[in-house]
Amino acid sequence: MKEPWKVSAVVRRVLEDFQDAVKELEPLFQNSKTTVCDRVSESGKSVCFSILSSINKSERSIADSRIICRISRLFSKPSVNLETTEFTSDSILNRIMRMTLKSFLEYIRCRTFNRFGLQQIQIDVHCLQLRVLPYLQNEDSFTSLFDDIISSCYNRTIHPEFMNPQVVSSLCQTF
Repeated sequence: MKEPWKVSAVVRRVLEDFQDAVKELEPLFQNSKTTVCDRVSESGKSVCFSILSSINKSERSIADSRIICRISRLFSKPSVNLETTEFTSDSILNRIMRMTLKSFLEYIRCRTFNRFGLQQIQIDVHCLQLRVLPYLQNEDSFTSLFDDIISSCYNRTIHPEFMNPQVVSSLCQTF
């Protein structure tokens, strides 16, 4: 596998389908409160990733970093699996994205990755966060799902090494 340099085709397709769903739901729910928020938040950063990137490479081993990921997952807010879906645009979009992210998480749990695979997932998750979170309610539960995806991928990687966050951001901006 080569070093990733763009958002994967699958994530591009998911984002296109999500945008189509937003456009289809707009005329049905004109009085809904779904609007794109202007956010400059830390939602694009995972808890595990921020902890790991703050530690110097020479000071950590792979086992140590996996322990840090597991500890951070213990204290993060668990995602809600069963919730009622109301007949609103927001609720429908939340359900669509929650099912998509749960499927993505199960895909991650069934694979083993190399360093470049982890970096590709890192790019894909960051791009999903940037493009999808403004449309969703309950940002914390979705951030928790994104964190689960990154930490599961990290734990399933043979020689894990994250890509520089500035590089990830620039690759997602070119999408």
